[in-house]
Amino acid sequence: MFIVVFHYFCVFYGADASKISYSEVIRNLFQYSQYCVELFFMLSGFLMAYNYKEKIQEYGIIEFVKKKIESLILPLIIANVWSLINNILVQVLVQKTTQITVNIWNLLISIVPIHNGWIESQKIIGLPTNGTMWFIDVLILCYIIYYIIGRFTRSNDLYMIWCLIMTCLGYACITYNWEMPFLYYEDGRGYAPFFFGTLLYEIYSRTKEKIGRSLAIGLLIFSICGLIIRICVGLENAYGDFYKYFIFVLCPTFIMSALYVEPIKRWLSMKAFIYLGTISMGVYFVHDALFRSINLLNTLGGNCIEFRNIIWLPAFLLVAVVGGMTLNMILKTRVLNDN
Repeated sequence: MFIVVFHYFCVFYGADASKISYSEVIRNLFQYSQYCVELFFMLSGFLMAYNYKEKIQEYGIIEFVKKKIESLILPLIIANVWSLINNILVQVLVQKTTQITVNIWNLLISIVPIHNGWIESQKIIGLPTNGTMWFIDVLILCYIIYYIIGRFTRSNDLYMIWCLIMTCLGYACITYNWEMPFLYYEDGRGYAPFFFGTLLYEIYSRTKEKIGRSLAIGLLIFSICGLIIRICVGLENAYGDFYKYFIFVLCPTFIMSALYVEPIKRWLSMKAFIYLGTISMGVYFVHDALFRSINLLNTLGGNCIEFRNIIWLPAFLLVAVVGGMTLNMILKTRVLNDN
């Protein structure tokens, strides 16, 4: 969550990563932290398999939709309507224009949610009213596809083959930047890590503790060595295609380390981190609109806060956490966190 909020702290407050007067490592955190969405997809795929693989055939489609999707709709509506209000206030109070732009159709399909990754091309229709909600659109699509695979495949081998096919299909969407319904680039950003996460669960469920620990430590050492090389020769020279390296090497390293490397496992088992996990989905829903509202107030107040200054980062992390807590309290449920 820290890296994701760090990324939005940069993007939403106009900091150009190439011009930030911090070290190269900090600039890379600003620039590449957006890929943490892929980590969220992979965690979702892993947890979906963990929680539902053995019992998904017990669910009818309506029951599954209510279980996994229904709880996402209300916060999705809140996020998109809040963003629309932000946009209107910026036009009225900052740009001082009488020609207010309100895209009702964009708002409607943003809250369905079938805005991105389904039938409409993002290149043509753009992002949802709240741009970060493209993740929820594609996540729901991944849930539905996983349900179909899990519900109608009669053998574990066939199940794994289909998960592998979806991973490869996602890889192809990313590589070739396809523009076809359900096969857009953003679909690839979901399919590849999500279904790779389901396969990662297969490794976890079939691997003995000692072997799993050795694999996790091996991945961790490999990733640390890669970081050292990056520092010496530069990011792209070290990794080649860093985006794919992040999906297929770093994301599995994070997950396997959390499962098997004892110091990391104990650290993440602390009550504070467990609680942050319970509100993490709420944080994702509110952070974009919340930060934009803060930025609007700052603009109206004469830009009293210099957002490029990294000392403000802890404050925005706290604001994001409080926002996630508040959304959970408003909805009076923690069902969001099962997603």
